[in-house]
Amino acid sequence: MSKVELRSILERAAWDDRFIAQLTDDFKSAVRDYDLTPDESAMLQSGDVRAIEAELGVLDPPLRRWLDCRLQQDSYAGDGFEDRLSRILASAPSGRGALIPILQRVQNEFGYVPEQVMPRIAAFLNLPESRVYGVATFYAQFRFAPIGRNHVVVCRGTGCHVRGAPRILDEFKRLLGIGEGQTTHDCRFSLETVACIGACGLSPCVTVNKTVETKMTPKKVGEVVKRIGLR
Repeated sequence: MSKVELRSILERAAWDDRFIAQLTDDFKSAVRDYDLTPDESAMLQSGDVRAIEAELGVLDPPLRRWLDCRLQQDSYAGDGFEDRLSRILASAPSGRGALIPILQRVQNEFGYVPEQVMPRIAAFLNLPESRVYGVATFYAQFRFAPIGRNHVVVCRGTGCHVRGAPRILDEFKRLLGIGEGQTTHDCRFSLETVACIGACGLSPCVTVNKTVETKMTPKKVGEVVKRIGLR
């Protein structure tokens, strides 16, 4: 992520005192293992979020997901949400066949499909809201919560299923306190499933930030959560 991109993301937020204080605290926690220069570290410890916005350089993908997630939550959306959605619809084709492309553009822009866009899309395409919601929930490509910093995906393919994938998924749900397709409130974890990740010989498997964890057991779930929770 470039400085310009980071500035653009942060400018989407409402710069009120509560937001600045919470983002600063969260940012300090999230970058514990991030390779900061001495100047960046001093800046971060000062709690000057505006300086962070202006000076911080490239972020690793998990940290970018965390920052995006925090800003995508409703309480951080600010006044830019409606403008961003309006730009998507203004450049979108009309007609019922445009529904999926519009949903894809929305997800590309926000990182997920916020529930509040459904009525706007329905009105734009002259469709019932139930139709928009039905299409969005039918296709696995669409998600309805922002992705957390640590993205956990449990394989539910046949090989993984017969070797205990349901128990692995249940243990992740228990330890993270979220269900499938959800993200923790602090945006540190998100949990999803996939039909198959193609590592059947090492099942049951999960991926964490695209790294494959093999031969999973409920005990190893706890070890994985503890390890990635330190990031």
